[in-house]
Amino acid sequence: MTQLTPDQAIGIALEEARKGNLDDAGGLIRQVLELVPGHLPAILALQVVESERRLATLSATVTNLDLAIGALTKTQGCQFLATLLAEARFGDPKRLERFGSKSFSQNDEDGIIAEIFRRIGTTNRTFLEIGVDDGLQCNTHLLLHQGWAGAWIQADRGQVEAINRTFAAPIASRTLKVVERFVNRETVNDVVSGLALPYEIDLLSIDIDGNDYYVFDVLTAIAPRVVVVEYNAQLPPPVRAVVPYRPDWVWRGDGYFGASLQSLTDLASRKGYRLVGCNVTGINAFFVRNDQARDLFQDPPDAANFYHPARYFLGATAFMPAHPVAFGPYVSH
Repeated sequence: MTQLTPDQAIGIALEEARKGNLDDAGGLIRQVLELVPGHLPAILALQVVESERRLATLSATVTNLDLAIGALTKTQGCQFLATLLAEARFGDPKRLERFGSKSFSQNDEDGIIAEIFRRIGTTNRTFLEIGVDDGLQCNTHLLLHQGWAGAWIQADRGQVEAINRTFAAPIASRTLKVVERFVNRETVNDVVSGLALPYEIDLLSIDIDGNDYYVFDVLTAIAPRVVVVEYNAQLPPPVRAVVPYRPDWVWRGDGYFGASLQSLTDLASRKGYRLVGCNVTGINAFFVRNDQARDLFQDPPDAANFYHPARYFLGATAFMPAHPVAFGPYVSH
C-alpha cells in the first residue's frame, strides 16, 4: 500500500472483489481510508465491496452483480450531489447549478442550457455542436426534440456513420446537418461557413478535447448568443494555461488537454462574452454574449466564482442513465 496511490489501491481492491476475494478487497480499501479519511472513491468502493459480500451471502449463484453495484453507486452519487447543491453559495437564484438536469447530455448540461434560454429567450432556435461522438449523449440532442435545428461536426468516420444511421429522420428532413471534418484553427471558419447557418445562432457547443480554445478564438463565421466550451478542471483559477497549438491534435485519453477555465474566460471576455456558470462535474463552461446577458446571471462573472473542480465520477453515478441512450421519432398527442 505504501507504494500505491489511493486510486491504484482502489483499482486493485475492486479487481480482488470481482475475483471474490472480498476480505482482501475490504482490507485494502480500509487502509486507504486510514491514510486519507473521507476519500469519496474509497467510501464508494467499500460500499460496493460490502454490497457484494451481502449479495454473495444471500445467494452464491448471483451472477448479475453489476446491476446491484450500479444502483448503489448511483445512490451514493445522488447523495453527494444533493449535499453539494445544498451549500449556501448555490442558493442565489441567478446561479445555474441547481437547474442542472440530464436528458441526453453527458451530465447536467441539458438543464443548464434550458435555464439560460429561459432567461434570455430564443431567436432562431439554431445550434452548432462541434464534437458529438455518436450524437446520443451531447449538448444538443434534446434540442432536436424541442423543435430546434442545426448542425453537428464530427471527425471520426465511424461515429459519423453511426449518427447517419441513428438520426436518419432529422437528417432526411434537413433538421440536422452532419459534417465529417476534423476542424482546427485553419479550417473551422470554412467548414462552418459551408453549413449556411444563420450568423447569430442561438447556441454553439465545442468539445474536441484539445484545440477547443483555438477554435473558439478564431471562429468568426457565426456570432452565437450562447457558447458552451469544455475546460480542463485540473487547472483551477487563476491558472492561465492552454495546450500548445497543433493542427493535428488528437486527445490521447489522459488529463493533458484543452485550456484552463481562467484562460477560456479571458478569451471569451475579449470576444464579447461573459462567463455565467459551470456544471458541477467540472467539464463545461457556459458563456453568454454581453448584449444578451444583461443582469440575468450572478456577478462577478469571473472564473474563481464559477469554477468547479473535476467531479467526473458523477457522470457514472448521479448522471448515469437509467436505460441505454437511444434516439427515435415521437408523435405529439
